[in-house]
Amino acid sequence: MRGLHGRTSIHIEVSDLVLHKGAGSLKQARTLCRWIRREMEPDTPFHLVRFYPSYKAKTTAPTSSSVLEHHYKVAKEAGLRYVYVANSPGHENESTFCPNCGKVVIRRFAYDIQD
Repeated sequence: MRGLHGRTSIHIEVSDLVLHKGAGSLKQARTLCRWIRREMEPDTPFHLVRFYPSYKAKTTAPTSSSVLEHHYKVAKEAGLRYVYVANSPGHENESTFCPNCGKVVIRRFAYDIQD
């Protein structure tokens, strides 16, 4: 991935499956977000994917909204401009917002584009 931006026209997005693992997970998130900003670019779309138990992972609790919001805040503070909460239908941060004025430019609900 290093140096890939600028050498190719490939569109890259990053997804991070967020599990509730305490304060250590925020430290790891901070490290990842800083790496994305430094090695890719701040406009790289970054998806924070909510874990939801199913199939063979039914004993792990789903990721809470508050954990996702903490990770979202970490990503924005690291300078990432397009951060999304995924797999959490109706979450206020699942849409695309203009990084300059904050208005919704693409409204999403779950995996559907609404507007």
